[in-house]
Amino acid sequence: MNPVAKPGYTTHLHLISEIGYLATAIVLLQNNAKVNARDKRHRTPLHVASLFGHLDLAKVLLEYSAEVNAKTARQDTPLHLASARDHLDVVKLLIEFGAVVDAKNCSELTPLHLASVFGQARVAKFLLEKNADVNAKTKINHFTALHIASKSGFLELALLLLQNGADVDAKTDGTEFTALHRASISGNCAMADLLLQYKATVDAKSNGQFTPLHVASARGHLEVARLLLQNGAAVNARGEGQYTPLHKPSERGHLEVVTHLLNSGADVNARTDNLWTPLHFASFQGHLEIATLLIVHNADVFSRTNEQSTPFDLACAQGHYLIANLLEHKRSMIAGN
Repeated sequence: MNPVAKPGYTTHLHLISEIGYLATAIVLLQNNAKVNARDKRHRTPLHVASLFGHLDLAKVLLEYSAEVNAKTARQDTPLHLASARDHLDVVKLLIEFGAVVDAKNCSELTPLHLASVFGQARVAKFLLEKNADVNAKTKINHFTALHIASKSGFLELALLLLQNGADVDAKTDGTEFTALHRASISGNCAMADLLLQYKATVDAKSNGQFTPLHVASARGHLEVARLLLQNGAAVNARGEGQYTPLHKPSERGHLEVVTHLLNSGADVNARTDNLWTPLHFASFQGHLEIATLLIVHNADVFSRTNEQSTPFDLACAQGHYLIANLLEHKRSMIAGN
């Protein structure tokens, strides 16, 4: 009853567990099919039935003493697989038969993490009702379920996690991003607003000392930047290299963000540790409208980098002659006064 049945599978029972033929599975089990046989990925038939959502078949396997917490080569349990696929009835069955709610796979992902990866809010809700650890962290990067939901934009799921005690300011490993950093990077204004309602620290610092406003501005996410400023974000916060939120959008050409930052009190002449101002960046990259806007807001056209380059020098070097003409005209006006 246990010959190779399909590439990857090692028994007919594995194949039947994928297809969901309950009567055939019962016949195989009655004829001593190995209920805990492993395929090439170290999956049991229960893993397969859980993955494909076959509730009645999973129940029969458990009644025939299938190992409810058996682990695959990646250390996934049947509960991991059912949670990822939103098979709520199977999730309930597995827990009824003793599945470990906070089992961890080789990446230390719990079933709640996997439900969060795929936005399975109803499974997450049930797992939390069964006391799943809402703040469990992955092995790599130390992601919580909230980090994952925030990055992917699963608003309903994020709300559920927050209502169940998720640490809104938990930081990832390495980058030390909070969920608000993740939402700001993605440009998800609704997610950022939700996190702020739950008292996320608006000026939380990453390992590079960058705030959510830095990362939102750098990516041109105007609505998120506006929301952060409305909630008290420091418009002149300094990150690694002494960058303010104004430097990167000036470099990358995000005109609307630059406009809003300037209107919100951004220091137009803020210098990086290499003494670059926003005008240096805009001139170097050829962003004429931004250069014009910065000059209107009294950017210093004579400022020099640590290599003694003015914005005019940088514009000329890059062949941005319209900007060079603009800068030369402004410098002449100042010199004439």
